[in-house]
Amino acid sequence: MNCNNQDQNLLLLAHKELSLFPALSTLLHLAQCKRCRTHYDRLLNTSLKLSSLPGAGMVRQRSLRPASQWLLLSAGVTAVVLVLLAAGLVAGIAHIYFPHQAPMQDVLCTPGLPNGQCR
Repeated sequence: MNCNNQDQNLLLLAHKELSLFPALSTLLHLAQCKRCRTHYDRLLNTSLKLSSLPGAGMVRQRSLRPASQWLLLSAGVTAVVLVLLAAGLVAGIAHIYFPHQAPMQDVLCTPGLPNGQCR
């Protein structure tokens, strides 16, 4: 990832406004780039100083929480759909390889043997 394209992502990451995959990509870049780590630390320090000023609490800060809730919900729905598809696939394959098996009653009935349940 190019350092020239990181300024906006670093700022968004410092304010917890970056979505999941860009945040992971930016964190990976931070682990490898000292220059961007220094810049990110400065952004965090500035953000902390600004938030400690009187009246800073009056400014409504956006949060990643609503977006992350939708992300978790969509991940959960996707997981359920994948499980249902897998179950249907397994059932379909089982039906192909193991077609209708005779009930146990038919298996136990042998012609010529005395058994009141045999037809």
